[in-house]
Amino acid sequence: MIKIYTSLQSPFGNASLICASALNVDFARIIYDPEDPKQQAEFDAHSLSQKVPLLIDGDVAVFEHIAINKYLTQRQGSPFYPKDIKKQAVVDQWTLFISNHVFLEGIRPVFRSQYVPSKTGGTINPTQVAYAIHSFDRYFKVIDEQLKKTGKFVVGDQLTIADFSLLGLTDVCELLKVPYSYPHFESWREGLKSQEFYKRLFPTYQYIDLFEVYGLL
Repeated sequence: MIKIYTSLQSPFGNASLICASALNVDFARIIYDPEDPKQQAEFDAHSLSQKVPLLIDGDVAVFEHIAINKYLTQRQGSPFYPKDIKKQAVVDQWTLFISNHVFLEGIRPVFRSQYVPSKTGGTINPTQVAYAIHSFDRYFKVIDEQLKKTGKFVVGDQLTIADFSLLGLTDVCELLKVPYSYPHFESWREGLKSQEFYKRLFPTYQYIDLFEVYGLL
């Protein structure tokens, strides 16, 4: 059975869990515990990065969610990652845009400048928050416009790993306060959240507030 190591609430881990569920592969979701000697030994043997998600499939070990999702889809012979090189390039560009810009330059700065200080008692810097929200809006407008253009999924009529990345990496938006709306993105997200592959993972899903679970991180 495939193992997918993730954390209690890893956006990148969620993207790979969603992909595996959509493919209907038999897999075990393992919440990584670095204090568990057996788990740590497996991590040491298979991942120099020491980061989740980590997939182990027999003698194959893959880290980084995009690489994991490509491996899973090609393993299953799924159209979630196309065989045509031109179509691959389009899926790749949007998957990387979502990871590198929508999440790392859009979502994460808002999370760190706005949400984290509100939970830790830190000082919220209005200038930093305004800049973070501006960056968030810049990249979400691109996604919203793309979804308006395609009318269905990120790259057209076919569900792909780009959709799994966007769905997994944007769940954290439930915790953020951004004074904008993105109707095409929101409609797309609600549509995928209603799918059986998502509900199997998160039957009563709401983004887990780690500050409520662990206290201050």
